[in-house]
Amino acid sequence: MSDLFQAAASVQAEQTGPLAHRARPQLLDEFIGQEHLLARGKVLGELIRQGQAFSALFAGPPGTGKTTLARIVSTAARAEFIRVNAVMSSVGELREHLREAGSRLGRHGTKTILFIDELHRFNRSQQDALLPDLEEGKVYLLATTTENPNIAINTPILSRMRVFHFRPLGEQELVRVMERGVHALADPTFAPPPENLLKLAREAQGDARQAHALLETCHRVFGRVDDDAIRELRGGSHLTYDRAGDEHFNVASAFIKSMRGSDPDATLHYLARMIEGGEDARFIARRIVIAASEEIGNADPLALVVAESAARAAEFVGFPESKLILAQAALYVACAVKSNAVTTAIGAALDELKTNPRGREVPLHLRNQLPRGIKSQPYRYPHDAPGGFVQQEYFPEPVRFYFPKDAGTEKKIRDRLAAWWGKQWLEGG
Repeated sequence: MSDLFQAAASVQAEQTGPLAHRARPQLLDEFIGQEHLLARGKVLGELIRQGQAFSALFAGPPGTGKTTLARIVSTAARAEFIRVNAVMSSVGELREHLREAGSRLGRHGTKTILFIDELHRFNRSQQDALLPDLEEGKVYLLATTTENPNIAINTPILSRMRVFHFRPLGEQELVRVMERGVHALADPTFAPPPENLLKLAREAQGDARQAHALLETCHRVFGRVDDDAIRELRGGSHLTYDRAGDEHFNVASAFIKSMRGSDPDATLHYLARMIEGGEDARFIARRIVIAASEEIGNADPLALVVAESAARAAEFVGFPESKLILAQAALYVACAVKSNAVTTAIGAALDELKTNPRGREVPLHLRNQLPRGIKSQPYRYPHDAPGGFVQQEYFPEPVRFYFPKDAGTEKKIRDRLAAWWGKQWLEGG
């Protein structure tokens, strides 16, 4: 009886379910996108065309066809397709599915593809429960993740699966996806022109599921796809940003690299994405403070002052007003003269210390107090000399760590040190 109800529910979903489900392609030839994986001669595409069953992890953003392609793999391989909910399933339920898969293979020779959407939501014990049956070939595992597989998935599972990385769909691919959606709507009065579908595709941000949802809303609410309808949809659009996932790190990385690359507009774009995504102001401020020292350093010492002040002010003021403070500091860092000499210098000093963990002997005249009976040349107090500088040994067997660049304030520092320490300093002596 339960199978009867399930079959009825499937028929109902085909008729009235979300457009993304109704327009879902059933065959590889109908699938749109991921040509880098599915073109002739590509491993994934050839495995499907040959009707092979295999274990694989499909990694990539939402709405790129991972689940759809898993179903196509199952159909092509003539395998039983079992879908498991990664949030609700227990180890006991998993083991029951695996037992049935082994029985099915033994009785009828029927292969089973176990499909787990968002595999990264399984804990370690759930993932480990799959290993014996995967190893023995009793079941094939197709799984998806929106996270970095190397971080989110156990290494033993990854070693038994091929990993294929899916990309966001291009705008023209999304137009083709929506043209299938228009056909699935089966409404002769609804025929949006391709140029309007292209505008709608830009709102979908590479997500086919989102493209179908936008198209279906246009059909139900407005009966058309035009600039006015798209403008209304834009007010409720969803920004792709996961504070706990890959997108969080991707956007933060791009934000830092844009400041480093002196691109103020890109810096503002990624800053806006973090703000709209609900990122913690302190996290953003810390990135700016780090960049002020790491990317600028003494080429413009004021950058660190601006960044640190902005961090304090942003925490004091809070959102939404702190977006102005963060933007000011980020723009200062992005537009400042750049030098990584400070970063390189401390890195070199730490590396040198690894070869001699105890460090170099402190010269006698620099020590706090000498043992009784030991004499040394006197320490010369620099402020007693004209210009506040005297040449004396501070470091036995001197080695250069700091190489100021010919940029901004660091150029002045470079010239000053050269004047004090002479030509040998410029040459790294």
